[in-house]
Amino acid sequence: AELYYLANGEYAPDDIAPLDISDLSGCTFDGKSELHCGTIRYDYNGGGTDWHGDQQKDRVDGVIGELNSDNTFTTKIKYSQYLDHSPTYAGERHCEARDNTTLSHRVCKSLGGELISGNTYRLP
Repeated sequence: AELYYLANGEYAPDDIAPLDISDLSGCTFDGKSELHCGTIRYDYNGGGTDWHGDQQKDRVDGVIGELNSDNTFTTKIKYSQYLDHSPTYAGERHCEARDNTTLSHRVCKSLGGELISGNTYRLP
């Protein structure tokens, strides 16, 4: 994403295809912005109308959760790496206890997280 920014002066649209990411063993690409790797998903929220234009949060998210019996996905913990030129939180890493359980909060704290709001921790 940062190489794309250097070459084009903006982040790629909310789509990982232009980022030249090779296939990862055991993962599938959803055709737009997510890699699904079992119970772990990676979501590129880059430029374009979905993220950059409205919320100004250029970042890469990784989520850990569980695939439910009805094929829906419940996120437990979310890790965000804000890109270097993100208008908000530039270069920061965050851990979010999405299910707000004691275990998820302990995981974020164990990564050295400092609580900055509700269930979101800034990581060193």
